[in-house]
Amino acid sequence: MDTLHNELGFGKLDGLRFDAERETVVVTTARLLDEYLRVRKLPNSLGELSKTGKFYFGVFDGGAAVTHYAELPVKVANSETFAYAFLGLVAQDIGPYVPTTVFAFVKNGSRITIASAPPQQEINQIPACQQEWEGFESKARQARSMVDRLQKVRVE
Repeated sequence: MDTLHNELGFGKLDGLRFDAERETVVVTTARLLDEYLRVRKLPNSLGELSKTGKFYFGVFDGGAAVTHYAELPVKVANSETFAYAFLGLVAQDIGPYVPTTVFAFVKNGSRITIASAPPQQEINQIPACQQEWEGFESKARQARSMVDRLQKVRVE
């Protein structure tokens, strides 16, 4: 019933939603998905849509952005089925965050299943990425310090 009130959660994809701790599964139909995409002006191609963070943002959590990190290999049973999975991050801020969520999109006939869950293996920060981030943080601190000094000079 969240989607019937114009507040956080309003306008999510219509379907059945199942939540268990950190896992979420949404099951809908191709017809409901088509209408949702038309209203939201999202890609109609399943290949494009399944990689679009804005789509997952609207399906799972309207309070944080979904960032695509890496595609995960998926096998399908037949040519009628479409499946895509990726490792991603749900966050409200930028930072050296490690991706913490696996997203999956499956279309089998007219049934669409979209899921999010934490990975089974712990994912650690890549040291080279952490060093790069720390370098940018250092430059930002230096710039803020310079601005603070200039403002003090103007005041005096």
